[in-house]
Parts: sequence; structure tokens; C-alpha cells
Amino acid sequence: MSYQVLAKDAATELAKAAPPISVGAFTLSGITINEWVALTTLVYVVLQAVFLIYRWRRLAKGQDKGSTGE
Repeated sequence: MSYQVLAKDAATELAKAAPPISVGAFTLSGITINEWVALTTLVYVVLQAVFLIYRWRRLAKGQDKGSTGE
């Protein structure tokens, strides 16, 4: 068996094992998966709000002339 085939097989098996490994790591850290999902969703919403405020301020100042404002 060549090195490339062995590396490909190892990568495939690692990708298959990633979800259970991550669940175990999250649980061992003392935070449940539901809490992680809620936390990441909150971070995503905050980042979206910051981006929109930044964009609206640029539009109000006239610095974002390439955008249609939609």
C-alpha cells in the first residue's frame, strides 16, 4: 500500500470520527452541546449586527458609493 493511499484512508477515517470526538471534548469541558450552539449563534448574531451597523454608517456618510443600499 502506498503512502498516498494510506494518508487518504487515515484522513477519511479521521473525518468520520470528528463529530463524536468533538461531542466528547465539548462534554468534557463542562458545557453541553446545546449551550455551545446557543453561544455560537449569539456570537454570529452579534457579528452580523456589527457588520450591518458598520455598513449603514458608511452608507450614511456616502463612503460606500458602490453599494445600492439593498
